Amino acid sequence: MNEENIVVMDGPGPFYFGRLEAPIRLLAADNADAVAIEGEMEIDDTGRRVVVRIPIAKSDLTKLCRALKDVT
Repeated sequence: MNEENIVVMDGPGPFYFGRLEAPIRLLAADNADAVAIEGEMEIDDTGRRVVVRIPIAKSDLTKLCRALKDVT
């Protein structure tokens, strides 16, 4: 992975980007009760894409999976 395409978002926001797109994967965190959802996102009309990692607690991931089943 090209590290120069990773954007770290930290601040008051709001941040406006495109939607999270494939390839989407789950990254496990060592010694933590959390994972990161990783995907790619277009950030402007030039087509520039960045890798996005969204941290989420495993318990919240379970809730998210249930909610996704309800909408699909």
